[in-house]
Amino acid sequence: MSKRRTAKSSFWAQDPVVATQRQTKLKLAYAINRAIKSQKLVRTSAAGMLDLAPLKVAHLRNYNLRGFSVEELAGFLTTLHRGVDHTSTPRL
Repeated sequence: MSKRRTAKSSFWAQDPVVATQRQTKLKLAYAINRAIKSQKLVRTSAAGMLDLAPLKVAHLRNYNLRGFSVEELAGFLTTLHRGVDHTSTPRL
């Protein structure tokens, strides 16, 4: 009896649309995690700021992005950037 081999496909090459969406989600999650880290937010304060359950913030921090949409992640990033106090000084 011969064993049937299944062809392994690349994670990113399954579907170009899905691959692009995954890459976009990863880039957004990376930016969100950097913003959380730069603001020195703990999980509960980040959850309050993003209006999420702390467990969802943990999923986001661990790049488990299955339950998040690109639009939702972009909104989180916008919210985090609004929370940063940007002070600009005029250049002379």
